[in-house]
Amino acid sequence: RAVVLAAGARAAVRSGQNAPRNARVIPLIALVGLVSFQCANAHSSAEAASGLRVVMLGASGAVGGQALRELLAMPNVSKVTLLNRREIALPPNARNVEVVQHIIDPLDSKTYAAHVAAHDAAICTLGVGQPSKVPFEEFVRVDKTAVLDFANVCLAAQVPHFELLSAVGVSKSSMFSYVRVKGEINDA
Repeated sequence: RAVVLAAGARAAVRSGQNAPRNARVIPLIALVGLVSFQCANAHSSAEAASGLRVVMLGASGAVGGQALRELLAMPNVSKVTLLNRREIALPPNARNVEVVQHIIDPLDSKTYAAHVAAHDAAICTLGVGQPSKVPFEEFVRVDKTAVLDFANVCLAAQVPHFELLSAVGVSKSSMFSYVRVKGEINDA
């Protein structure tokens, strides 16, 4: 299980805030580099030569869109499978990467489970974007339940690497609901 603390990580590090001891704080740009490094080291040279296959949930958001742009610019990525509520326009740097988009319901894992197998890594950047503007129950459904469902589908499909967009300073014992829910996910 790998947790990537990407959103706001650079700002937190600059301001001197400490991340949880068990967390790896890396900037978003490094997210796909980390996936690439881990996958390349886990594969034979023949498998690495064929390119990495990545499945992604949450590419339509701001953070997910940036992660997708970084993924598509990497020379060792051969396929990206996007699981989204709607089709998204691809960035112009798609190179020769095979991009497959599946329109799914991120709250129903049955709508995407068949598309997860045969990938080297999974990236989850799913989230409500502005948690303060939705009811708490909706935030939990999207940011916790749907994320954990995706992680479990990836586990069942034997995807060897899972990267999760989380947040800095999360704790399941926090009195702040956003930080607590994110901490519960990290500890799951």
